[in-house]
Amino acid sequence: MNVKDNEIKKLLSDYKKFSVYGLSPDADKPSHYVPLYMKNHGWDMVGTYPKNHSVGGFKIYSKISDIPAEYRKFLDVFRSSDKIPDVVEEVIATGGVEVL
Repeated sequence: MNVKDNEIKKLLSDYKKFSVYGLSPDADKPSHYVPLYMKNHGWDMVGTYPKNHSVGGFKIYSKISDIPAEYRKFLDVFRSSDKIPDVVEEVIATGGVEVL
C-alpha cells in the first residue's frame, strides 16, 4: 500500500497511545529504536514481548489481551511476515484493535 506522508501524520495524530507488538530488547533492531524514538517524541506506548523483559523503559506485556484497552486501539507490529497470521488471530480473539 502506498500511503502519503500527510495520511501517516493524520493517523498518528489521532492516536497518542498505542502498543508495539514485538518490541525488541536488541538496540540494533528497528523494533527497538523506532519505538524508542517515537516514545522520546511524545507518544505514550507500551510493548509486547513474550519474555516480559524491560525494554527501554516501556511497560511490557506478554500478549495482546494483557494490554489495557486504550493502548490496544493502535497496534504497531514488528514481526516477520510469516508470523503476521498468528498476530491477526490474536487481535481477532482479543478485539479492540482499530489500526494494525
